[in-house]
Amino acid sequence: MTAERTRVLVTGMGVMAPTGQTVEEYWDNLVAGISGIGKITLCDASEFPNDIAGEVSDFDASQYANLKETRRMARFSQMAVAAAATAIENSGLNLSEENGERLGVVMGNGNGGFPTTEENARTLFGKGAMRMSP
Repeated sequence: MTAERTRVLVTGMGVMAPTGQTVEEYWDNLVAGISGIGKITLCDASEFPNDIAGEVSDFDASQYANLKETRRMARFSQMAVAAAATAIENSGLNLSEENGERLGVVMGNGNGGFPTTEENARTLFGKGAMRMSP
């Protein structure tokens, strides 16, 4: 039995990281040894023993999706959409209804979604399941 091999071609890349919001910025900072780690600014970390993290600062989700859509997404989901949109743009492909189904986006995430998990746990135990956002 022989398995048919599917060929895959990487045509575009996108990134949202503490060291860059474009592939070029990310790569340049990586090669230069620039760290994206610093004091936490996106939330109050005073209750925790550590106030250091890698944050994606100056991220504007409205550049990649409309406000109504972004309100229902966790921040890390907004960044995933942004990275995917950037990858599609970076590919230079002309997407249409005829070829749109042939496009795939592969992405990775390092521990995203914790703020949403915490918020949902507080809502679930404080107000009940019916008060949770889908």
